[in-house]
Amino acid sequence: MKNYLLDTQIFIKAFPQPESFSKKIVKLLEDPSTIKYVSSVTFWEISYLLDSKPHVFKLKVPLTAFINEALKSLQIITLNLSPEHSQRFYEIQPVKDHKDIFDRMLIAQAASSGFIMVSTDLKFSNYPIRLFDY
Repeated sequence: MKNYLLDTQIFIKAFPQPESFSKKIVKLLEDPSTIKYVSSVTFWEISYLLDSKPHVFKLKVPLTAFINEALKSLQIITLNLSPEHSQRFYEIQPVKDHKDIFDRMLIAQAASSGFIMVSTDLKFSNYPIRLFDY
């Protein structure tokens, strides 16, 4: 069975507006038989976005409520950070013009867990991971 790891932008938009994605991503998100994960690192990134870009990124409910409702609604499992993920983060070097530390941690988790990464970020294709073909 395939396991999918959603990147932060997919997770943020999937709960309130899944129709903003391709039909393939919407089908994946809505299929209760697929095993979908979101990294605990994503929760940190959302907190960071709320703090650093309040004029761009806003939530209408408290962060905990948003996360819990999205996890429940989309039937997503939280993937916690492990020592293996940290080791893989260290081993995977960033590609040119991609300095996002949160993305690199998600990439490391997908690489070390063998998960298929669900992202629309084109820079992810430069890393040694399997990507969802959207």
